[in-house]
Amino acid sequence: MYSVVRSRTGAFTVGNHDDKFYRYAKGNQVHLSHDAKQTLVDVGAARMDSFLSMYVDLIEDMPYSRLYHNFDDIYVSHAAAHANMFSGGKITKSESYVYLVGETNGERYDNGYPVRLYNWVNNIPAGKTVIVGHDRTPVNYLDVIDTPVEKLGSLGGRAIFIDT
Repeated sequence: MYSVVRSRTGAFTVGNHDDKFYRYAKGNQVHLSHDAKQTLVDVGAARMDSFLSMYVDLIEDMPYSRLYHNFDDIYVSHAAAHANMFSGGKITKSESYVYLVGETNGERYDNGYPVRLYNWVNNIPAGKTVIVGHDRTPVNYLDVIDTPVEKLGSLGGRAIFIDT
């Protein structure tokens, strides 16, 4: 993926793990989940410097690395949409959180995963589609999905969850 974005033949949608590895690479103190720690083990010491510099390069220097992408009436984000997505403009820190991790209420399920909310789907205007990954159990903590799930919002827009 790095080579594709580097050659400007593809784009990169920044997700929560990417953001975490970026902040880790910059020397910030971050909490690494079990999966993130395993990723670092899998990368190994010999490749660690290039792995971390790749995230810095992707997020700081790549013109096609963004929190969301827009293709006419289709928007692609890692976790969720924010109402301001449809009007453009500067992305605030709270909006960044929504794009990276979605909408949560601060509670957690017994398995440790956050309780996710989907109010953001109702902010998608009619005729607009938002495609997201991140959430393998979208909309009210359903069983893990094996095909994309479509959810229509109250304004007539739709969200498609593709993390299958």
